[in-house]
Amino acid sequence: LMEVGNIVINGVMGSVSNMINQRIHFSVPSYVEGSIRNRLFSNYFDPRETLLLAETKFTIEEHHIDGKIIMLFEFGSFAILLSAIDALMEKVQN
Repeated sequence: LMEVGNIVINGVMGSVSNMINQRIHFSVPSYVEGSIRNRLFSNYFDPRETLLLAETKFTIEEHHIDGKIIMLFEFGSFAILLSAIDALMEKVQN
């Protein structure tokens, strides 16, 4: 599951990086079991970080695996990403 998550995140972040023409640094994903509520109220989550949540569903033969991909952005970095996306959208619209 970690390798699948790594592939998905690399693909998404690579595409976003190419679209906004900026290098994006991110770490290798980790696998954690438990509820999102427990994750958010543990020492694992810094409340100054911005959280992006994506729900996923994988079907592997007879196994149905549901999960969530949580991306944590360091303080201020999500605002920079949004600004780059806004600049791209403005460029595309003009």
